[in-house]
Amino acid sequence: MLLIGIPLAASVLEGVLESEAMDANRAVRHLFWGVLILLLSACSVLNPAPKITPLFTDLPATATFDSQQAQTKAAYQATPTPRPSPTPWRVVTPTATQNTVPDQTYRTNPLTGLEVEDTDLLLERPVMVKLANWPQSLRPFNQILKADIVFEYFIGHQTNHILALFYGGQGGNTVVDTAALRAYIRTKDPENAIERLPDLHFDKEISAWDETALRVSYLYADFSVMDWRYNKVYGGYELWQDFQKEDGTYTLQQTLDRDTQQPVIFENVLILLADYIEYNPAFFDIDFREGDKEQAAILLRDGKMTNGTWYAPANNMPLQFFDQRGNPYILKPGQTWITFASTTSRIEMVEEGVWDITFVAN
Repeated sequence: MLLIGIPLAASVLEGVLESEAMDANRAVRHLFWGVLILLLSACSVLNPAPKITPLFTDLPATATFDSQQAQTKAAYQATPTPRPSPTPWRVVTPTATQNTVPDQTYRTNPLTGLEVEDTDLLLERPVMVKLANWPQSLRPFNQILKADIVFEYFIGHQTNHILALFYGGQGGNTVVDTAALRAYIRTKDPENAIERLPDLHFDKEISAWDETALRVSYLYADFSVMDWRYNKVYGGYELWQDFQKEDGTYTLQQTLDRDTQQPVIFENVLILLADYIEYNPAFFDIDFREGDKEQAAILLRDGKMTNGTWYAPANNMPLQFFDQRGNPYILKPGQTWITFASTTSRIEMVEEGVWDITFVAN
């Protein structure tokens, strides 16, 4: 179970420095694998936005708590929404055995499959930085092109925020200066090295997929859209987002990196369907259902869509991704963007190779 709902006023740097009080092993988990289960946070940056009917209106129309979750519920005097019905399409339970062993070298970043210039970084703690995506005035992102993995999640009021993970590269001056932060950690504990992180599965070619996906739009509302467009020349997905013009109307605008003014392009886009449990309109848990191998996923690379599954083996182990035949999903070498969608999100093919996925709160 993942608790999200930290106020915007809480400084990212302050939050990272607080982790200094943890022992080294626990801190490493919290800054990398633990982020998949324990570190997502959301903040309310807007007054409640009006409920706007999504762009496409012709789509088809009590959680169990452990002791810690029950205390959280009581503290906020809120009643969670019921657990949603099973995933909207049939999935295949992946086999427990993974036969694919990714190629790796001493210089290969295990999170991207690419070689790194500074191999010493692979023995340092990964750094997570929260980047606000709302309001619109906070865009564009800063130094996001140097992140290895980005996580996107719902924060209420039909809006989202993201977390950028920097491991094999430095994030420059995003919200915090990741290079300076790592230098500070070294002054506190000169022996603070970690073991090399486990490798994800990568290959330059994809051998099997289910559908063509040249454009995929994830719609929180008609004013809140993450639109991914496949760039055949580059071999990755460009991000376009909602943009409110001076006359108040909305359009889609390509997202650029604030510093370099380069398009935000990711080789892999993974949309993982997860249970959101609402305590109030801006405070949620995300239930990762550890050990559940039948959670649906929509996996994108090379203009191809694979209907697959994902699961978290435990709260201190990495997420795993599979196709519907139970084989490990092979990522393209490069960066990965992961969106935690709701299990009730609806998918529709608008035309050949063009898809709309509409967020529906659990």
